[in-house]
Amino acid sequence: MKRIWLLILPGLLMVLPFADSLARADPRQNAEAKPAQPSFRVPYQLTETKHILVRAKINGKGPYHLIVDTGAPALFVSTESAQKYGLNAGPDGWAELDKFEIEGGPVLEKIKARVETPFQVSGMNAMGLPGIRLDGMLGYTVLAQFRIELDLTK
Repeated sequence: MKRIWLLILPGLLMVLPFADSLARADPRQNAEAKPAQPSFRVPYQLTETKHILVRAKINGKGPYHLIVDTGAPALFVSTESAQKYGLNAGPDGWAELDKFEIEGGPVLEKIKARVETPFQVSGMNAMGLPGIRLDGMLGYTVLAQFRIELDLTK
């Protein structure tokens, strides 16, 4: 037993001087040192199909009615809406947006959008299910840039 302590004790003596600095390196303890990120209250409404709908302007035009889709890989703008507002896509189907303004405050610049009508949007629009004409989907490439808290009770 004495031999085990003789092996452990030098290791503990080497670690103890650094224990205080390791505790201070914990990011949860240094939360007050980080600059505060801006906070936005984005108004939304639930469509008749219970999809979360937000409004946005693209290059100062709109508003576009977009459903929030956490499973969508990108920002999608329907082909019809892109033509209506003069949004041109390249031969690969992507358009670079100079300015993307989500109602309530968030503004993104120089982001890409896929100009394509996802079958979910075209199907809902064809049947008039959402109660409003949908212009596309707000997906991962936009959503991943924010920490999102959603309160569906309000």
